[in-house]
Amino acid sequence: MNSRFGKLIVRVPENAHVIDEVSALFAKRSISGGHGMDGGPVIRVTGQATFGKIIVSRERSDWNLPDRP
Repeated sequence: MNSRFGKLIVRVPENAHVIDEVSALFAKRSISGGHGMDGGPVIRVTGQATFGKIIVSRERSDWNLPDRP
């Protein structure tokens, strides 16, 4: 996934183990909510952030995201 001059928010399950392999140039990366749990899915985040932000969120309360239907 790529983010250029914008914000990308990725919601993952609370038990997911996230591996961050994003390269950043004048950008921010954030993974919230801990390190996941044993037996949870493994999610590898790759891509490039340029003057943007990539956020991986485990909880619905993070970043004030709307509820899912």
